[in-house]
Amino acid sequence: MTLEQKFDALAAYVLADSPEQKEATRKALNAIMHSTATPAITGTADIEDVIHQFLMEIGAKPALIGYKMVVWAIQKAIENPELIDSLYHGFYPLIAVKFDTTPSRAERAIRHVIEEAWSIGNPVTLTNYFGYYITSNSGKPTNGNFLARSAIIVKSRLKK
Repeated sequence: MTLEQKFDALAAYVLADSPEQKEATRKALNAIMHSTATPAITGTADIEDVIHQFLMEIGAKPALIGYKMVVWAIQKAIENPELIDSLYHGFYPLIAVKFDTTPSRAERAIRHVIEEAWSIGNPVTLTNYFGYYITSNSGKPTNGNFLARSAIIVKSRLKK
């Protein structure tokens, strides 16, 4: 499946009301995928290394399917923070296209990484990083809060 076909499929999933909406969505997703909204702070390898170090510190398991999705999502959230504002209609579909899956599976895989980190990670470390963002219902942050806060933490480490 070509990239254009993936964009078309994603656009049909997100907004299938009219051809104009489909085209506008396809163009927007294409722009996001190829955007340089925020110039890279350092090289891609450096960013990924810092992300991996952070995720290991909080107890995320690299063997999980969603781990690569989380790494990519944090990297994209650093480059374009507005993506976090539209998880279900923008960010999860982008992740799904990148990893050849569905948006709901991408959301679930990311949630699974967070759940596993909370089950095996150091509670003091997790509270230090995510204290305010932990929801009272589940005892862990939402996917959006986790990705947003992780992006902020990694970005601050890259600036040091």
